[in-house]
Amino acid sequence: MKLLGPKIAVPTFMRPSSLLLLGLLPGCAWFTANSAVTSEYSRQVSVAAMRSAELEGQFALAEQRIAQLEETVRLQGQNQAEKLENIDQVNTEIGSLRGQLEEMKFKLQEMQDSLGTDEIEKERRQLHVERRVKQVEDFLKIRPPPPPTNEELGLEPGVGTPGDATPQAPATPEEALDLAADHMAAGRQGVARALLERVITDHPGAAELAEVRYRIGETWFNEGQFKRAVGAFQAVVDNHSTSDWAAWAMYRQGESFSSLDEPSKARLFWDELISKYPKSGAAKEAKSKHPK
Repeated sequence: MKLLGPKIAVPTFMRPSSLLLLGLLPGCAWFTANSAVTSEYSRQVSVAAMRSAELEGQFALAEQRIAQLEETVRLQGQNQAEKLENIDQVNTEIGSLRGQLEEMKFKLQEMQDSLGTDEIEKERRQLHVERRVKQVEDFLKIRPPPPPTNEELGLEPGVGTPGDATPQAPATPEEALDLAADHMAAGRQGVARALLERVITDHPGAAELAEVRYRIGETWFNEGQFKRAVGAFQAVVDNHSTSDWAAWAMYRQGESFSSLDEPSKARLFWDELISKYPKSGAAKEAKSKHPK
């Protein structure tokens, strides 16, 4: 399977027949709108969680610094403390740090409360959607389909008696890439990522690893996890620097920073891409994004 760089955006994998079927479904517009709401909600929760983690990190550093200062004063005693440039400065800094610590505690609590409220609202919306779907099924007198099995998701080999036509997990990296593409098109980024990460474990020397790592970055990008996407794309650059996928990975890193509203950082990646891979298709796209 040879797919073109970032043009693999989710709609690329949708088959025409699938698009026609979706267009004929009476609830298609409603389903699309709810999917968009869900994606936006996931992005907001991810950003909130990231900010919460940053506040927790600052909180821990502030506590450590206070502990170090207080331990110095305690061990050295008053005479040694007076040898510091100015004992008042130490006390002032401790007081300032404690104030910052209290402020961060307050912000962290606010963030955690907000996340808790978001989770409740998420569950409320999910339950509402399920009830609406059930009403439609009851009205149309149709039986809901069974939930997908692990075999259908490609997460584990099928188990059954000899001779059973049971679905099997992808046997080759190529098959895994094809199946991951289908999952990405259907919005199952996490399932696609699990399949691709398993390829890295099961086939460490495969020629397809550059694309596999690139697609892992795309799953994060498609979920709006742009910082994680940057790290995943960097794995392509670090491990496959002579591959065309490395050029595309740098391009998508620039797009990730652009999505994070950091245009100056995006330009750094695009400039480096143009300099390092001047004849690549990715460089051409970067020039169109960032003309000189």
